[in-house]
Amino acid sequence: YAAALLENALVRGRFMELLAQRLPENERDELFVVGMFSLIDAVLRVPLVEALKPLRLPEQIEAALLRAAGPYAPYLELAVACESADQERIAELSRTCGVDAATVNARHFEALAWSQEIQGG
Repeated sequence: YAAALLENALVRGRFMELLAQRLPENERDELFVVGMFSLIDAVLRVPLVEALKPLRLPEQIEAALLRAAGPYAPYLELAVACESADQERIAELSRTCGVDAATVNARHFEALAWSQEIQGG
């Protein structure tokens, strides 16, 4: 169970990072962190606020994770929408993130492939 959650978090992080190619590198890195930590509560089986507390993350990362707010929140929402194949939400969030649906699909596939590759699969 934890392994599947970790793989999902890896895919989210890489997907969000790939989607944001037009953003500065530090923001792409922070998007990766948002994706990676978006499931830490489920992995550790503690409330998300408790899991994040010792990490002292930048405000925009905490805002996305804890309040679905700030500039990174739409990227995380888009990653979740892709996991559930919610086409309407994907279309809406793609526009918010400034990418088209074809790019979203391509980046999601790249993230899945990358996750498999780094896990030796």
